[in-house]
Amino acid sequence: MVSFDKVDPAIKEEGAAAGLNIYFIGEVIAAGTTFTEAANYEEPKKETVYMFCYTSGTTGDPKAAKLTHANMLAAATSA
Repeated sequence: MVSFDKVDPAIKEEGAAAGLNIYFIGEVIAAGTTFTEAANYEEPKKETVYMFCYTSGTTGDPKAAKLTHANMLAAATSA
């Protein structure tokens, strides 16, 4: 998980205990600067996952909806 806010070390520890790595976006950016070439980069296809959108659970348990690049392109072009 990547947070745009600084992450308290205690929260990171709780996440790690639950099997979740939590990073501050600054850590991710700093780590990315150490790479000199792209590793196994592939252009996304229309069926490639773009993001997960989490529902509020108003009709049941909250869940993640998988959105693809095709979903996002359709939304952008219809706007």
